[in-house]
Formats: sequence, structure tokens, C-alpha cells
Amino acid sequence: MDELSISQVAKRTGVSARMLRHYDEIGLFSPSRVSPNGYRWYAVQSLPRLYRIMALRRAGLGLAAIADIVSDQAAEVGALREHLVELRAERDRLTSLIDAIGEHVAQLDEMHSVGSGERDDHVEERIAFANRLKGQFGSNVGGELRVDPLELLSEADVAHITAEMKQLMQGLAALMVERHRPDSPQVHDLVARHFDLTTRYWPTDLATYRSLGRLYETDPLQRQIAVAAHPDLPTWLSTAIESYVDGTAASKP
Repeated sequence: MDELSISQVAKRTGVSARMLRHYDEIGLFSPSRVSPNGYRWYAVQSLPRLYRIMALRRAGLGLAAIADIVSDQAAEVGALREHLVELRAERDRLTSLIDAIGEHVAQLDEMHSVGSGERDDHVEERIAFANRLKGQFGSNVGGELRVDPLELLSEADVAHITAEMKQLMQGLAALMVERHRPDSPQVHDLVARHFDLTTRYWPTDLATYRSLGRLYETDPLQRQIAVAAHPDLPTWLSTAIESYVDGTAASKP
């Protein structure tokens, strides 16, 4: 097909027939011929000029300035090829940006669902956990830890805390797998962060924290938190917490 009708050009390029007629009137882009019945026909070879006009319009240039730029028909294909390279680079940049934003949104959605799930799925477990604390450590310890501080936080906060605890458990498990001793400085550094995270939401002293450390071995709910990072973590972590408490208490005047 050597020629296209005005409707075919409009469909192929996205430029309306009305605009094509206007381009013809001002001499910017004209048909190769007009049939006796008034129909405009465009040579296929002339389309690069139209594509160039479209690109310059998107760049914000006025029609008069565009007419000057595209007056050299011999340069049309070369100029269009350069613009194609620019458009592909912009497409790649936008694709990367879209992927990055999409990944971030997915992470936020996951965190939101985790936060919601923690609230909805573990209510009965928290009550049972509080009762076990009361039976094992007495009403004072059980009482102060029975209150769920997460109830006062937003879902985003809960999701952040959950992710922070998961990261800590994974870090501790990695040290264990690397055969670090539970009383090593590297392990104590991470346990200190675990203690800070715990006391951020529960008024826990060192003695109570030592007791909580034992729960990673004995309590189903706490044990599961550690097992999620590594099956062997509960006992190792309990020992690490006990060592940290002994070392911290000894260092105090």
C-alpha cells in the first residue's frame, strides 16, 4: 500500500482527521494528492515527517517553529531516528520507575496485611500467653505483660514492629549458623537491640527479660517466633539472653 486515506493515517498515528486537515491548510503536512471527490491521500513515505511533527508538539514547540525545523525533508528520517532513541531511553526509565513503585506498593500491602493479621489472628493466643505468664512468674509480671501495647498503635506501626522483630530473629539465626557463641560480643549487640525493642512497648526490667528469654524454649507462641527464623534458634536465643542479662547486670555499678 503506497497511499493511505486520511482516516487510515489518523488511525495509524493517533492524529485526528481534523488536525490533519489543519496541518494541510497551514502547509505543515499535506497529502500527496487530493482526488476529484475531495478525499485526501497520503504517501506512506511521508509519515516520518508527521511522526516528527508529533514529537516536536509533545516537546512543547509551536507550529511555526515546527515548520522551520521540518522544512529539511532529507533530515526527517535521521531526526526521527534520534528521537526514537530518546523515547526508548525514557520508556526504560519509566519502566524502572514503575517497577520500583510497584514493588514498594506490594511491600506496603504485605506489611498492612501482616499488621492486620497480627491483630485479628492472635487475640486468643495473647490471652493464653498472658495467663501462662501469670502462672509462671506471678501476677505482677503477668499483669504488666498481659496488656497488649500494640492495641494503641496504628496498623503501619504494628507492621513495622513485626518486620523489625523478624529482621532481628533472622540476624540472630545467622550468627547461630555461623557458630557464634551465645555470649559473644556480636550476639550481645543484637540481643541488646532485642531488649530495646521489647522494653519499648513493655515495662520490662532485666530480671523479667531473663524470664522472657526462657519462654523462647517453653512457650508455644514465643517459640514459634524464633522457630520461624531457624528451628534451632529457641534454645540458643534463650542462652544468649541469659548471658546478656548476666553481663549487663555485672557491668552496672
